[in-house]
Amino acid sequence: KNARTEHLWDAFTNVTSGQLNVEEVMNTWTRQKGYPLIQLKLSGGHLWANQTRFRLVGDESDEATTDDLSEFGYKWFVPLTVMTDDNQMSQLYWMNKTDVQIPFNGTPKWIKANTNQTGFYRVNYEESNWKALIEQLNTEHEVLSASDRAGLLDDAFTLARTGELAVPLAMNLTNYLSKEHHFAPWATALPHFFDLVKLGWDSPWLPRLKAHALQLLRPVVKKLGWKDEGLHLEKKLRAEVLLSGLRLGDEEVFQEAMKRFYEWTNGSQVPANLKDIVYRAGIIRGGRKEWNFCWNR
Repeated sequence: KNARTEHLWDAFTNVTSGQLNVEEVMNTWTRQKGYPLIQLKLSGGHLWANQTRFRLVGDESDEATTDDLSEFGYKWFVPLTVMTDDNQMSQLYWMNKTDVQIPFNGTPKWIKANTNQTGFYRVNYEESNWKALIEQLNTEHEVLSASDRAGLLDDAFTLARTGELAVPLAMNLTNYLSKEHHFAPWATALPHFFDLVKLGWDSPWLPRLKAHALQLLRPVVKKLGWKDEGLHLEKKLRAEVLLSGLRLGDEEVFQEAMKRFYEWTNGSQVPANLKDIVYRAGIIRGGRKEWNFCWNR
């Protein structure tokens, strides 16, 4: 007898002792395309959570047409997790293909949803909440986990791309990065920076964007240095920020990379994690001799 999808869902349901109909939940994720954007608002002693289908600019069809194609109306069963500045124990609330209104005690400075980024959805907040999260990152960023910090950066830049969030607000979220020494937030923020660089390659604001990125990168580069040491994620972060410094034209990074390039041409070894930086610098700054050396290797 062949196994069917519903057999898997039934097995999962049994594990929950029937408290959760896994098939009903999962059908909203496997039988319609896309995923939700959760809009949060704290008002009148309640947390209001509204869900819509998340759409990037340039999606192929309008909302009215796609709604007709989904038996669920592009609503999901969403495990909404929430933490606040005064209660960092994550609370779980189910959005059962609906918007929800959750009684909320107190007036927290900020709310952070999708705790540790364990849910497959994006979150947008009121401007005041974004600003409070920015203040938290600037004062004591490790109150939030590295996953949460990365998630905030990714949501903010992506929502700025769709016009749901002001670009300056997303940029302000990055101001704390000069103190960030975990790989995940940097690995999230840098691709968004370089997307903006591509978009603004002939724009008058491009030099300011590059200067901002370098101002954030340099303290991290200085702390990590060039010695290939530390745990795996520290090595990955070092490689990421050095390569980004190179791409943004940081002269100190170029000088050190070129020094190591010429040492390599004289027989020294380059650590695997730094090869991309050193080789790239040699090709960018070198001439025909340096190019031919790399080509013949």
